[in-house]
Formats: sequence, C-alpha cells, structure tokens
Amino acid sequence: MHDWEFYLRLAQAMGLTLDMGRRSYGPDDPVPTDVEVLSDRAANGPVDHAELRQRPRGMLLPDLAPPVVGAAHEAADERFEILPPDVHDELAGALDDLESWSANGRPTASSSVGRRTMNSLGRRLPGLARHRYNPCFLHTEDLLLEELQPGDLIELRSDHGVVGAVVQPDDTLRRGVVSMTHCFGGEPGVEDDLRPVRDQSGAAPSLSEGRQDISLMPHMTAVPVSIEAAQHT
Repeated sequence: MHDWEFYLRLAQAMGLTLDMGRRSYGPDDPVPTDVEVLSDRAANGPVDHAELRQRPRGMLLPDLAPPVVGAAHEAADERFEILPPDVHDELAGALDDLESWSANGRPTASSSVGRRTMNSLGRRLPGLARHRYNPCFLHTEDLLLEELQPGDLIELRSDHGVVGAVVQPDDTLRRGVVSMTHCFGGEPGVEDDLRPVRDQSGAAPSLSEGRQDISLMPHMTAVPVSIEAAQHT
C-alpha cells in the first residue's frame, strides 16, 4: 500500500476529509487508483498523462515552448550571491581539516544507508533484516592491513567517542574509508543484539564541534577514526 492510500483510508476511517494535491476526498468518496492520483498530480503538466503512459520508453517533445521566467517583483532588488562569506569560511575550514586528516594518516568513517532497514528500523523483522547488528565495512586490503578477519569485533575511536562494530569486507569502498549506517542501535545501556557489541554509531561525531552554521547538523561523514580490536569476550 502506498503512503497516500494509507493516510487516505486512515482519514476516512476517522470521518475526515483529506486534501491530496488539487482534490479533496471525503469519508464516503471512493479510493482512487494509483493512475488516477498520478493523473491528478500531472494535470498541469506539458504532456497529457495518458499519452505519457503509452510511451514507457520515453518520448521526445520538440514542440514544447521553453519555460519563461516571469518578471521580478517591482520591489525586489536582491541578487544571487555565488559564494556568501559564511559558505566561503565553511569550505576553507573543511579544506584545512582535510589536510590535517590526510597528514595524520587516520582512516575516515562515512555514513551509509542500508538496503533492508531504515537506520535501526526493521532489524528485528526476520524477513527483512540481514543483520541485527551494524556492520562496519572496510576494503579487503584494509582488513589485511589491520590484521582483521570478517566478523571480528572492533572499536572505532574518534576524537569524540567510541563505536563498537563488526567488520565486513566491501571492495566497492575506497582504501582508507570505513562505512557504517548512522543512527543504528537500541537504547543506551540496553543490550538486545545478537553480537556482544553496541553499535551506537552516533557516538563518533561531535554534537558541539563542526556543526553546520545554519542547520546545526553535526559533522557525520569523513570523521577521522582509529581502528582497534574490541576488548569484548
């Protein structure tokens, strides 16, 4: 079931009217099909949706009029600034960090997205999750360099925290990069995984240093780390 149908049926069950795009659906209205929803959303498009569906391999549209940008509001006097000062400073700081990380030879940890789960969600569903733990992927050559075997327990130490992990090989990665799914793990202090290691990958980044100036998002990728054998038994 698509998300729009879930919310529509929920609204109808609650006796509410739901606005979807340009149409409203009341409690007693029939539930539209996927094609009807797409047709409604594409009603103002340059090509008729029914015709487009007849061309699954695509179509050329040479006769379409080019898009025209309307005139600016009469009171608008702003201009697009290609490189604002705060962005310049942020980029300069990132380049300085890159040079210092390269100089000390530490590997860098990056965030990845799992195919079968959304962060921690779904890892306890037998038909969905491949791992109930959060694998730490390294290139095979890096595994050999660190004298590790697939399935070994390790600790990734950043300047801000420690992350327990189970190593697995992935030769699609660049050398010197380790990759884990971010925001993985249960509640702190609660052990509910199959492997005796906590996968709190959110412990490596800092919540107070290196944050984005506007969004305050922490630095979550290219985090310099060191790899050590875990002290678990």
